[in-house]
Amino acid sequence: AQLCAADDRLLGTRFVEDFIRYAATTHWDDIKPVIDRMLKSQIDEVAAAGARQACLASLTEEDALLLAQECVNGATAQRLGAAQVYAANLQFSEHRAECQSMLETLFSAPDSTVRIAASRCFDRFDGNALASYESLIDAFAPSPAFKDGHHSLIHALTQTTARMPSAILSAAETFIATFGTDTADIRAGVAGYSTDIAQLSLRVYKQETSPSIRQRCLDLIDKLVEAQAHGAGSVIEEFER
Repeated sequence: AQLCAADDRLLGTRFVEDFIRYAATTHWDDIKPVIDRMLKSQIDEVAAAGARQACLASLTEEDALLLAQECVNGATAQRLGAAQVYAANLQFSEHRAECQSMLETLFSAPDSTVRIAASRCFDRFDGNALASYESLIDAFAPSPAFKDGHHSLIHALTQTTARMPSAILSAAETFIATFGTDTADIRAGVAGYSTDIAQLSLRVYKQETSPSIRQRCLDLIDKLVEAQAHGAGSVIEEFER
């Protein structure tokens, strides 16, 4: 506390963050005033660092939860710090409920940088782990975050070994509805994901026997062809062979 009685820029350094991260677990009452000061800083990097530390503390310290909720609904820098923490800790089972709840709020943040950071929660899945997060995908797909961070979810869906027809089709339908003819323009950042969407749709078609599910797959393929989506034609030709 004595050392932090200095310029705010000091509080945004990795060294201060590292110290607070450990000290907060045993000396929360002593550390909280420092975090409060960080959150009120006019320097975005410091405010974001304060939010990261408040949200990290909230995962183990009940008294920090209210502070974390204020960060999730606070200024852009605070929301960004919160999104980074909750995205990184989502897969720890003891923290999942809080992380998912906070992320679902952050998916609708007014700032694209925050929405992108929250979308990174899908970056660390492997095997069939994604299967137990369908409710999170259901919240993400219709949210404003999908347009900014769709690539994280699409990559996770292409890598998962789980059968997730509903989640895949929901993401694919949102992708086509959101980007439409932009999927045909290789200069557009979304065009490269059109191939993934076509492959995912055909994967579900081959795996599932439900007529309604298969019809949704065919409807998706039709929309990709109609939009002249990049790469969709070659995927369909490969499937037909």
